[in-house]
Amino acid sequence: MLIGYEIKNHFPFNFFILNKNQNWEFKETQKKNTDLEFIPSDEFELKQILDFLAPYFSPYFFPNNNSKIKEVTFFGGSFNPWHQGHDACTQLMKSHLSDNHELVIIPDINPWKNNNLLSLQNRWELFIKINSNCDFKVFPNFLFLDDKNPTINWIRKINETNTKLKLNLLMGFDSFSKLDLWKDANQLLNFLSTIYVASRNDKEEIKNNKLAQYSKINSELKFKFLGNHEHEDVSSTKIRENLGKI
Repeated sequence: MLIGYEIKNHFPFNFFILNKNQNWEFKETQKKNTDLEFIPSDEFELKQILDFLAPYFSPYFFPNNNSKIKEVTFFGGSFNPWHQGHDACTQLMKSHLSDNHELVIIPDINPWKNNNLLSLQNRWELFIKINSNCDFKVFPNFLFLDDKNPTINWIRKINETNTKLKLNLLMGFDSFSKLDLWKDANQLLNFLSTIYVASRNDKEEIKNNKLAQYSKINSELKFKFLGNHEHEDVSSTKIRENLGKI
């Protein structure tokens, strides 16, 4: 009988083994009915899991030059919690993806806030929930950092690693309308190939003004508006507020 922790969905393996000395010995295996599930109960155990997992996510984020992936669209956000609106955005994006173009979800803490305001255990639970409820790869490494991590920092790093890879962002209209306020927004726009925008109570005047503004910064940048969905009024903030009232 083995004791371990099982994670499903988009992982290179499903089950981790815990040895008798309470030190993680990670191996790929399938869980059997006789196996016991181990639930990490403190930050020490979680850090052991995270240290082991981190390298496995690098190909999601840094496809090498020999990879069939030539284009990556990143969908970043706090996703606290992941809700129907987030899922609707990814479903709108599906028709634009291919064997050479993939979508990667990047849960992170708002760069204007500190990640350490959310415990490691809470971040782990948030990651597991996102990974279990979406149909795409999830890159969680940033979620477990305590340093602020604005988009330009990692987009620049990816570009330096693989200059041929096309880099895109998926965002809601609310984020699109405030993109110029992001850190080093002009540099960021010049690293991108396409910005995909899911509707969220769009305003045509704002849309046209921002298109003109961003196009002046990068005339080759493409914008694709994905249309409406029925969950545009769903908000993570409102969900958290409502849960706090229960």
